[in-house]
Amino acid sequence: MKNKIKELMNRALRKEEGFTLVEIIVVIVIMAILAAIAIPSVLSYINDANDAKYVSEGRSVYLACQVEEAMAAAGTDGLTMVRAGSATDGGTGEGETGTGIIEKAVIARINTTDFTVTDIDYDGTKYTISWTSGNVAVVADVNPNDEIVIVSTTAES
Repeated sequence: MKNKIKELMNRALRKEEGFTLVEIIVVIVIMAILAAIAIPSVLSYINDANDAKYVSEGRSVYLACQVEEAMAAAGTDGLTMVRAGSATDGGTGEGETGTGIIEKAVIARINTTDFTVTDIDYDGTKYTISWTSGNVAVVADVNPNDEIVIVSTTAES
């Protein structure tokens, strides 16, 4: 009994500082497992957020196209400034009709500090819109149901 008390007191009085190598390795392994679980989830959330951003930007461009088409159909001369400034025929705007002038109007009006429209094509059934968002080139289609479908995203260097 006396030996047991002496042993317990020696243990209590002994100074043990720091962690053992096994304890440190266990903590590192646990942290690596948690990181392996968390990193893909975070990257997935980032990709989903970027896709939502691109769809929103594409919708903005598409809505601008619809506004310009409606203005042109109503005879509102909101395109005069754009026709004069971007016509290839010396600024008269003659001969420019249809989606070409609408494309130029939209590109002139919609470009912001967040994204820059580079091209708008309309093939009679769908729009194909190209723009840069930060350092990413984005191409999207707008189908007849007004759904924005991201076709490609390419990081530019």
